[in-house]
Amino acid sequence: MNKTIRPDWKSIFRLLGDIDVNVDGEVQPLTQWVNSQIPKEITAAEAIDLLIPNAKLQYEPIGLFYVHSGFRRYTAFDNSTGSAWTEDFRSKKKMLKWLRGEYEVDGNN
Repeated sequence: MNKTIRPDWKSIFRLLGDIDVNVDGEVQPLTQWVNSQIPKEITAAEAIDLLIPNAKLQYEPIGLFYVHSGFRRYTAFDNSTGSAWTEDFRSKKKMLKWLRGEYEVDGNN
């Protein structure tokens, strides 16, 4: 008989926090890297702050972000490398696919 085991995700995530990964020459906790790969909705004010570079000419915070700015209007920010790539979309589905690297922009978003 197979028994289903439900993992305690909080404990697993805590353990993963003790694992470091090397991303583009920078060592960081695995949990920090995982969190930076999940698209997060931000406000327009946060988007403006995101587009102001720091002293190293990098944009912060690192991660994937988007702003929902009205009916069928989304602006996506791929700041996974600190370069703050941006694209506008009319579809949330396409916008999320672009942020995950599953969709190439062709000018007809």
